[in-house]
Amino acid sequence: MRNWFTEFTVEKTKRVETKTNCPTLESDVFIEFTAFLGLSVELSFVICCYCLLRSKHKYVSSSELISLASNQLLSEDVELAYEDLLCMGWLINKYDRGNSWDEQIVLNKTLELAIKKSNAELLPRLIENYKYKGLKQLIIKACFLRINEISKQEWLDYITKIMLKPRAKYLIFLKSKRLSKLDNAIVLFATSIYIHERISNCSSPILSTFSNDSITRFKLHAELQSNQHKIITHKLFYNEEQQFGEIALLPTKEWLMAIFPDLKIVNAIADHPALTRINYTSIHEKPLLFNSNKLNDILLFEKLLEPAHFKNYRLKASEMKEMCGLTFLFSGGPGTGKTELCKQLALKTHRDVLLFNVSETKNKYYGETEKNVKSI
Repeated sequence: MRNWFTEFTVEKTKRVETKTNCPTLESDVFIEFTAFLGLSVELSFVICCYCLLRSKHKYVSSSELISLASNQLLSEDVELAYEDLLCMGWLINKYDRGNSWDEQIVLNKTLELAIKKSNAELLPRLIENYKYKGLKQLIIKACFLRINEISKQEWLDYITKIMLKPRAKYLIFLKSKRLSKLDNAIVLFATSIYIHERISNCSSPILSTFSNDSITRFKLHAELQSNQHKIITHKLFYNEEQQFGEIALLPTKEWLMAIFPDLKIVNAIADHPALTRINYTSIHEKPLLFNSNKLNDILLFEKLLEPAHFKNYRLKASEMKEMCGLTFLFSGGPGTGKTELCKQLALKTHRDVLLFNVSETKNKYYGETEKNVKSI
């Protein structure tokens, strides 16, 4: 049984000692290896270099691999081949293992077994691995940017290039939004990091990557927090309010569906039987009847819910480490106008209403009722 790791080591002993100690592109062993893999010369040579390094060291780093392969190929071709192998899933790097500071590169387990046994049937299937090649390429580039292996300008140039004549449906969808080059770069960077790292908030990597100084960081943070940034107004991301005034920037359902058309995204609020969402635009203005001594309370509610005052309240609550939402308790018997007052406040302040139907959560067993409430 032929072991290609051993083949390259044996072949090295037959060669005159050189600074590369690597098979030449014209050598018989490399030509046979290329035919075995069924890949291009560039892709095969990068894997060949990996096998040679792996036979000498316990770990192989990305910089060492690229450096060795660049001795016989153009460095640009090596880098492209390296990224292609990452996209194919044949090479696995630090990003896919979740350690952003580790340069170690490993082979796909199935590929490693195929090379050790010289069994072509064990080679990973190219068609399956290339399904999301473009997206994987985008994610790899975003990871490079995240740890400063490429510059922000290189990222902008890359995004500009793929947006010139987009073929992927999600890029065509993004181009229809007619955003600036910088906004496109922010959207695709944040989306890539969200998909790859499964983070619950995209604002932090955006601020750290696309802010040059404290002023641009403050301005960008303010635009995201106040929902004024174009990536939010064009409904590519939405701002989910968190505790203590923090912003949680997440991709919208519409944008995720453009990337993954077959993805099923369940809107938990809309589908829960105990909750009904009422858009403020569907609420009709009605006169409210109340005792004269309650007028000041209602005016206070309106004032607090105005954007400027509410923002100041949230900042103050954040400083005191308190919840940043406002809680009002309306008490009274059925038909006294509690729900209608909420609706009119929502209409006045342009907020949607979530109606919570208690009867949908009640159960004769206390434990089940508690579970129903927690599920909301």
